[in-house]
Amino acid sequence: MKAPNWLGEVARKKWRELVKLKPSLASDETADTLALLAQAWENYFAAQKLVSSAGQISKSGDRWFVNPACAVLETERKAIVRLSKSLGLNPDGTAAAEESSPFQRLIDGNVEKR
Repeated sequence: MKAPNWLGEVARKKWRELVKLKPSLASDETADTLALLAQAWENYFAAQKLVSSAGQISKSGDRWFVNPACAVLETERKAIVRLSKSLGLNPDGTAAAEESSPFQRLIDGNVEKR
């Protein structure tokens, strides 16, 4: 399955990268979520460019203000984390294990009571 036509250049690159990492992401079941994740990466990238060029805080006359792109960064960061997890990806971009280890289940409180 190919990336949707409406995705921009950065999003298409992210789509291809993720499908190469985990080919099952391009299935009919997950393609829409993958597209949203790829678009969130593009939005994040665009906002980061704005913050890099204009700074996080600017001054206009006597008033200081936070660059509105900072809010976009935070919104898209949250979307990236949420969508990555829903697709079985860790935030570092590696495929998550299908089943957690016994130690992880203990930490998460998912242990059988005897």
